[in-house]
Amino acid sequence: MSTTTLHPSVTSVSWLQRPAAHLTVRLQGPALPHPTRHQSPQAIAKPMNWIFHRAPAPRTGRMAAVQLCHAVARAVFEVLSGYRSIRQLNFAMEPGCVEKIKRQMLIETRNFTTTAQPGTTHGCVRTIRMEQTQSGAYECAAVLAFKHRVRAVALRIEPWHGRWQVTELEVL
Repeated sequence: MSTTTLHPSVTSVSWLQRPAAHLTVRLQGPALPHPTRHQSPQAIAKPMNWIFHRAPAPRTGRMAAVQLCHAVARAVFEVLSGYRSIRQLNFAMEPGCVEKIKRQMLIETRNFTTTAQPGTTHGCVRTIRMEQTQSGAYECAAVLAFKHRVRAVALRIEPWHGRWQVTELEVL
């Protein structure tokens, strides 16, 4: 190895001539299993779920909850705008939530007309955030954008007789 003297007490080694030992990374924890040893699917599933952040609930159940959140969030604001009947939400919501929307609708639709304004009828769902609780329910927040306004709704969706149902609702 060639060295260059910069100062009588300091020597420099070219980076091309340095050994690559400083680039080696040692993994912490137990040694990795031998590649020829086969592990059971149950032994592999837990680390793979941790690596890929897989949801514990089946994907089909989560997707059904996402679709319900999307549809109900949009329908709630259509009801509050006066463009949709509240009866259309009876199947997807508990009666307490429907009553809450009725009270909110009486407050918000006083000054509305029956003719639709261009660009204000339907909102566009911008974001949906969902978290699964320990009980298996989902707590959702959806943000909708309208022509001149942005609004949000918070929902709690719980499994009920083989389907999802909105049990709590807050319009923000």
